[in-house]
Amino acid sequence: MKKSFVIFLMIGFGLSISACAVIDKHLVNQIVKEYSDKGQQFENAGDLPGALEQYKLALTLDPKNNELNTKIKYLKERMQVIAETHYMQGLNHQQKGEYQLAQNEFLQALRYQPDHRGAMNMLKPGTAIIADQFVVHTVKPNESISKIAMIYYGDYKKFPIIARFNNMTDATKVNVGDLIKVPKIQGIPFMLSDKPVEREKKAKKTEAPHQEIPRETALKKKDAPMQPPVSEPDIKPDIEKEAILNSGVEYRDRGIEYFNEKKYSEAIIELEKSLSKASEDEKTIHYLYLSHLQRAMVFYEKGDFLAAKKAFDQALHYNKDCDKCSTYSVKSEQEYKELHYNNGIAFFGKEQLTEAIHEWELVTAIDPDYKKVKENITKARQYLERLEEIQKGTQQ
Repeated sequence: MKKSFVIFLMIGFGLSISACAVIDKHLVNQIVKEYSDKGQQFENAGDLPGALEQYKLALTLDPKNNELNTKIKYLKERMQVIAETHYMQGLNHQQKGEYQLAQNEFLQALRYQPDHRGAMNMLKPGTAIIADQFVVHTVKPNESISKIAMIYYGDYKKFPIIARFNNMTDATKVNVGDLIKVPKIQGIPFMLSDKPVEREKKAKKTEAPHQEIPRETALKKKDAPMQPPVSEPDIKPDIEKEAILNSGVEYRDRGIEYFNEKKYSEAIIELEKSLSKASEDEKTIHYLYLSHLQRAMVFYEKGDFLAAKKAFDQALHYNKDCDKCSTYSVKSEQEYKELHYNNGIAFFGKEQLTEAIHEWELVTAIDPDYKKVKENITKARQYLERLEEIQKGTQQ
């Protein structure tokens, strides 16, 4: 009696444990689904970082879920490309002196790829401009920071020096009458060496501080000596020379616009025109790489694997360090061969031998040794010949 009672208790205890395990598993699956569904909602809304976070949470509960692993890998790759795009747009704003817009783009790059080194470096405080002497320039109509840099340094590309010295957040926005400090920097030619200069107020222990030149005095001396010795006719040839040297910029900028509009084929055409004018322009080369990469991903997602492989190879031509390009080039070829190999199997099973042979020949054109494709073609041709012989026999 006691023995049977113990057995009964053990059975009951075992069933309760089993029931708990079923309940726990059911609960885990339910939570995984909730995270996955929420991730899909974020992805559909375009919030890829939010989607990735939800998928990762689901994966912690179900680490062997192949679908989740695939989604996470795909999202990471997409986010890497988006981050690089924001980074390049940030550099574009930075070069134009639009520092606030550049900062926003670099922050977006870090949102999609938190370890993006380029974006992190660009968000670090800039190197301080060391110059205790400067000229105060009053902004005149139709003047920009670039033009002021041209007047004082003979190079409009040096406008960031003036912008950083004046702590500007946007070097494109100056108003008539603004007082701009133009620093005299050791090692950089200063076109107006005879113009009165002022000094930054710096207290020094070893010597008395420099007296600042009164503004009124500076203005009185402004008449003859303060007129820029570089006249307008002298400036134009330099600008024209720069225009010739940068003749590919117009094509490049148009290509970047197409890229931002996701018109990758059009972008590639314009960027290649730019590269024919300036074969070493790093920005053009980088956007060509991104355009081919994005175009390749579009082909890949549509299942046009041969076109995808070609586009990945072209992207790799412009960026030899693109591991993703190498990986997906191989993957695209593999997907292409597998697709047409399986199509051939399906046609062969339906006795559509001509179609099967055509599919397998597409595979042999790329990889003659793939699986048993040669043997399959031989068999299909033999069956086809026998069928033709039978049809001829029946006709006689």
